[in-house]
Amino acid sequence: MPRRKVTLAYMSNQSERRVSFNKSKKGFFKKATSELCTLCAVDGCAIIYSPFKSQPKVWPSPEETPSVLSRYDSLPEMEKTRYMANLESFTQQRPDKVKKKLSRLQIENRRKEA
Repeated sequence: MPRRKVTLAYMSNQSERRVSFNKSKKGFFKKATSELCTLCAVDGCAIIYSPFKSQPKVWPSPEETPSVLSRYDSLPEMEKTRYMANLESFTQQRPDKVKKKLSRLQIENRRKEA
């Protein structure tokens, strides 16, 4: 049975928003720890700034995070951006992928017609 579509909207109730934020934060840290870092054997860190607290929540710990960030900063620029995706690059790549797929399908259709 498929799940129903979740509609995203701003929560006006402060307490509901806080509860939802804490649940999402726990789920995010769980995914970051068990799935990404453990299964893929990679080092990672996460920093979340809460609108409800002045101090950020840091994972894995405030002591380990600077070493992970400094290793990332020491990488050459080419290595940092090799697999990085942002909205601008995604929107530029999307039409190219669609055009390639269209041309591939047109060639396939011509072969079937002939």
